[in-house]
Amino acid sequence: MQGKLKPSLQRRTRALALVEILASILTISIVSAIFWPVFASGHPTSTRSYCLSNLKQVGIGMLMYTADFDDRLPKANQWMDLSFPYVKRDDLYHCPGLKKIHQDGYGYAMRSRLGGVSVEMLKKPENEPMAFDSLLLEKNANTNMYELVDSDRHPYQNIEYADGHAKPMHPSNSQ
Repeated sequence: MQGKLKPSLQRRTRALALVEILASILTISIVSAIFWPVFASGHPTSTRSYCLSNLKQVGIGMLMYTADFDDRLPKANQWMDLSFPYVKRDDLYHCPGLKKIHQDGYGYAMRSRLGGVSVEMLKKPENEPMAFDSLLLEKNANTNMYELVDSDRHPYQNIEYADGHAKPMHPSNSQ
């Protein structure tokens, strides 16, 4: 008789387990309600980081193209098409911040004056913006950097430099 519980005790054990489950669900609900704004506020930062990562990978593809073509950057009006065999993913050419503002397009542009230029001819490639966030949404967009600021997508303008590094810049410093 030691190993068996009385029927009245078995019911209490099941009832206690149900109360524990309900209390656990209530606790999880309260904790998630408290932390939901914290998780939601991380989205703009992650979008900016995702965009910067895309631009960095596109820049690496452009430099790989350059290595195969006598150290010349792709032509400005074909830079996406010419670097695609090295990037191999079309989604990297699309700024993820555009989804946030419900726009379609690419959202990156190449600096016009660098199209077809030899990287060796650049005095300081680490200071030469090569590709960046753009208000121009068409494929192979190219223009001067000075007119391209889009704070609706993310508060900083992501810039890929001719030496291969990328970084976010506040719009007031990007000129």
